[in-house]
Amino acid sequence: MTAGLALRVAALLAYRPAIFYIDTPRYLLNAVPGMDPDGYGAVLKGILAVGHLDLVVIVQHLLGLAIALNLYLLIVRRGVWRWLAALAIAPVLLDAYQIQIEQALMPDVWFEALIVAGLTI
Repeated sequence: MTAGLALRVAALLAYRPAIFYIDTPRYLLNAVPGMDPDGYGAVLKGILAVGHLDLVVIVQHLLGLAIALNLYLLIVRRGVWRWLAALAIAPVLLDAYQIQIEQALMPDVWFEALIVAGLTI
């Protein structure tokens, strides 16, 4: 978890305020209603009502860490050794692509979180 947190802090410092893709303005401006994933625009509006784009990215990074922690606890609860569970969640914590999508203004991390929540339930 410490290494994953350190990588996320490095990404936060390196790419400010966030990584923008071609779809990002659509999410921010709600330019084409009905074309975006349901709920992501509301999440963005809610976070931006109390903060800046930096806060959106911080929340997404925290969500990535929560995904990893949730998967770890789920795997350990299923009877897997702790070291093997830690090895299993290493891609979520240390993968550069995972950190990149957490740094971007895209709904991918929220989708992942919903999938992990469903698996946990």
